[in-house]
Amino acid sequence: MYGSTFARVENMQGHIGKLPKLAPALSVVIPAHNEEKVLARCLDTLLADSEAGELEIIVAANGCTDRTVEIARGYGNRVGVIEISEASKHAALNAGDKAATVFPRAYLDADIAVSTGAIRSVVEEMDRTGALVGAPRATIDFDGCPAIVRSFYRVWCETPWFTDNLVGSGIYVISAAGHARIGVFPAITNDDQYVHDLFETGERVTSNSYQFLVRPPRTVQGLVRRRTRTIVGQRELDKRFGRLPGRARRISLMDLVRRRRARVWDLIVYAVVTKMAAFAATRKEQRGDRGWERDETSRTSLSATPRTTGEQPMPSMLGKISNGVRSMLDPMTWLHSLRILHFYSYKHVREKRKIKMGSGQVFAPNVSIANGERITLGSRCHVGEHVCLWAGNETGRITLGDDVMIGPGTVVTASDYGLVEGTPPAFQPKNERDIVIRDGVWIGANAVVTAGVTIDEGCIVGAGSVVTRDLPANMICAGAPARPIRPRPKRAG
Repeated sequence: MYGSTFARVENMQGHIGKLPKLAPALSVVIPAHNEEKVLARCLDTLLADSEAGELEIIVAANGCTDRTVEIARGYGNRVGVIEISEASKHAALNAGDKAATVFPRAYLDADIAVSTGAIRSVVEEMDRTGALVGAPRATIDFDGCPAIVRSFYRVWCETPWFTDNLVGSGIYVISAAGHARIGVFPAITNDDQYVHDLFETGERVTSNSYQFLVRPPRTVQGLVRRRTRTIVGQRELDKRFGRLPGRARRISLMDLVRRRRARVWDLIVYAVVTKMAAFAATRKEQRGDRGWERDETSRTSLSATPRTTGEQPMPSMLGKISNGVRSMLDPMTWLHSLRILHFYSYKHVREKRKIKMGSGQVFAPNVSIANGERITLGSRCHVGEHVCLWAGNETGRITLGDDVMIGPGTVVTASDYGLVEGTPPAFQPKNERDIVIRDGVWIGANAVVTAGVTIDEGCIVGAGSVVTRDLPANMICAGAPARPIRPRPKRAG
């Protein structure tokens, strides 16, 4: 049925559970660490189209503290179970190898749902081409993924890792000859890439008859975690084994643009996420952290992933970087930035040029100005943050003397709306009258100076006051409406 690729292993390394009496056609090793959310989906998909006695399925549960073992044992003699106290994928793979008895042998992550028919098609393609390792065609399940994750994976699918006979990403099938090259799985972070890189492109094959779903992370944080793990694994392989023969060739992102294989926006996302992950990987190595950066968001149901209170938070620095990148990559951020620049131009830059100013001004960069051609400032005036200087559209002028200080948030407006009954405010006729603020006046923060008033020399207006009438010289005034409180103290001497 499967051709010459199959080889029977005569010396059985161990017996687990009650395996079928008929010799199985192929083995499936599933390393599983706390996979109660996804293991049943994996096994159900695998068994749905398998023939009786066709599969030798071995679940190598390693360091599990959830219901993974219980779920696996619930399949009875269709699934063998090995329990390992250590939470170690390479240890689980090696334990599964010791228990497995036939080749070809599929190695399947518990979060991957693939049919037996897909594995059969890979075996047939290996037999036809003489390849030593293979996998079904991978497709990306974007359901529930945010835009940034989609952009990243659109570029990832155009890289040589994906296009040049991909094996890995959760599943690979190995012949007896291919397994002889691997031997014992080494203690490494990324077994998928190790197997991929150990075989040259011509020794790998992808079956296009079937496909399996690669489920990306459902959050940007999860994407960075997964990419961090990949980069750590790549660096580890380079240090231990050098450049392996099947290492994916490098490709310039600009080449993808020139070939119209990827959009510029997607390339920006891919580059930024990769840089973030590289930074996180370097920090992880500096700390001596060998923890497994597992993404939990792709291990839930096929629907969008809700955030639960039990989800582990990201490290604060990584979270801040991720949120910053997400903001920078949001098109609305750039659109709003353009709107802010336009607003700043017509409410400050252009109008400030129209103001007649004396020398020695201190003028905050966020002062809002209207009709600057009708505004005059004397020398050495201080105008604070978020002050509004609004002259009238037609006649209302604002005149400041020398040494005037206006506190932050103050509104000085030379026009106001009428009060005619039955007419909405926006349609009321405007009343424009001149405002004169003479030398040495100090206006506190968040005051309002209305049209037609004169504030005489040396007057002090308290913070939050509303000036609706003229104020005399050298008086301290406050209130709503502002009124004189007491004279300013005389100078000493």
